[in-house]
Amino acid sequence: MANLGPIVSRRWLFRQWLLWMAVCWALLSVQVLNQRGISLGFLVQQWVWAPVLHEYERVYRQVQDWRDRWRTMNELAEENRRLRAEVFRYQQMERQYEEVLQEMALLKPLYERWQARRPSSLWARVVLPDVHAIRWHRIVIDRGSRHGVHQYAAVSTPDGLVGYVESVGSTTSQVRLVSHPFFRCGARVGTDGPMGVLYGQGNVSRVLLRYVPQGSVVPPGSPVYTSGIEGVLPAGLRVGWVEASRTSDTGEVLYEVRPAVVPSQVSWVIVDVVGVTPP
Repeated sequence: MANLGPIVSRRWLFRQWLLWMAVCWALLSVQVLNQRGISLGFLVQQWVWAPVLHEYERVYRQVQDWRDRWRTMNELAEENRRLRAEVFRYQQMERQYEEVLQEMALLKPLYERWQARRPSSLWARVVLPDVHAIRWHRIVIDRGSRHGVHQYAAVSTPDGLVGYVESVGSTTSQVRLVSHPFFRCGARVGTDGPMGVLYGQGNVSRVLLRYVPQGSVVPPGSPVYTSGIEGVLPAGLRVGWVEASRTSDTGEVLYEVRPAVVPSQVSWVIVDVVGVTPP
């Protein structure tokens, strides 16, 4: 421990000497700079503040650039959302346009037939779902007594007979379909063929033609029209086509007729508002 004293003392003296040398160099430098007209504040400004300000400006410009990019990205995202909404709206309009075209294609023959029969008929829309027509063999239309609809008025489409009005309300009416088990009407095979009576069988794909005179020739595929002989339905409405024939236990020839109209596919119908109403 006695030998450390001189070493510590020499180190301390060396440090003090370096400190004084630095102070003397600094004072000498300041004196020399003052003689040349350069102040210490100028040196501080050039060597300290100028780099700091330059770095600050660089960072500020970079932050501004990032902010502009972020704002541009937000604007692009907003524009993208707006364009997506526009595309979705145009897709909806396109689907609606296609539905309108399909509706127009469906209504064109209906309108042509209505034009030929006006003012004795009017249009009506089917308002109940398809399952109602299949299960109960009835449909409901959006026309009633307020529009001139009466009971037993014929209901048809350009394809053929749908049925007749069973009951009438103020703004709606119930239609009994050709396939209803209690449906009956006079029928004729072809335009001048034998006549008979059409019976509903509770089957939307088959109705029955009965009481055709014995010995009549009715080949499969023959069209069947209403005869109007019962005084309710007008004559000449197509009912369907003969599919097959069979003989009952009593020897009567029965003809199976395929209806011309599929009730579940009907959305618009024509209703005869002028006609004979049975007592």
